[in-house]
Order: sequence, then structure tokens, then C-alpha cells
Amino acid sequence: MFPIWGRAADSFGSRRVLSLSGYLMPLVPIVWCLSASPYYIFFAQVYSGFIWGAFEISSFNFIFDTTSPQKRATCVAYYNVINGAAIISGAMLGGVIVRYNNVFWSQYLLVFIISGILRYAASFIFLPKVREVRDVETIGYPALLLKVVATLPTMGIIYNLIPLRRNRPD
Repeated sequence: MFPIWGRAADSFGSRRVLSLSGYLMPLVPIVWCLSASPYYIFFAQVYSGFIWGAFEISSFNFIFDTTSPQKRATCVAYYNVINGAAIISGAMLGGVIVRYNNVFWSQYLLVFIISGILRYAASFIFLPKVREVRDVETIGYPALLLKVVATLPTMGIIYNLIPLRRNRPD
């Protein structure tokens, strides 16, 4: 999904893709709570990869858009340290909840629900503060999402993931 979301971020801005994915990404753990069917889980993982691809490429590209080349390595290092610390903290908190929760009927479902709620809280707190730093084409969230998932021959998932024609040397 990186090439598809990368082109969208180039055209419409890293902030637009980051905020779209930031508001859709908290649904990932909540979607896991809805069914245990292997088919459902497969599509939940497809959704997860689709949204996380957008979030990762846009957040990393945003660093490149907002920093000077001299400070870029330092900012990428800070990003990775903070990201790693958040992953470790979330995993540790989830482990504590699973281990010591006797109130909720399922320790694991409680972890997924709390994860979704905390992700939404972070999105609603931090995403409105992010500003685009370059001139980009404006597009609404529904149109951006439709543009990315469109299956028209000239754009979208089908065109970008499946090579419909090969360039042949003349």
C-alpha cells in the first residue's frame, strides 16, 4: 500500500493522508472485537494493512516535509525512539490489563477496546495541530479515500498492485 498512499500524499499532502488514516486507524483494534471467523479476521487484517500503510508513509513523509536536511536524521531518530517507546508501553499496559483484569468478561477484548479508545483520543488531540507545509491540491476525506480505493484502470488498487500491462522495449 505504500506506493498508493505515497502518491496520494505527494498529490494531496502528507497531512491529509495522515489525518484520514489517523481517524480510521483506531478502528483496527475495535474491528478485531466483532468476530472470530477466520474470513472476517483476514479482511480485518487487510483493512489494518491498508490503514497502517497510509499512517506510516504519511507520518514519515511529514518528517521530511517539515525538517531541514541537517536536522532530518535527528528527527527520524526521535520519531523512532518515541514510536518504539509507545509500542513497548502499549504492549506492557495490555499485558497488565490481561493479567489483572477480573471485571470485564474478556481480558483480551478489553485490551482491544481500550486500545481503540486511546488511539482515538490521541488522534483527536494531536491531528488538529498538524499543518501542511507545502502547497498541495485540496481534496475531501471521502474523495481521497475513494480515489485511493478506486478500481478504475487509470488509478487505485487494481492499477497499482496488479501490473495490467508490461512495458515492452520497442
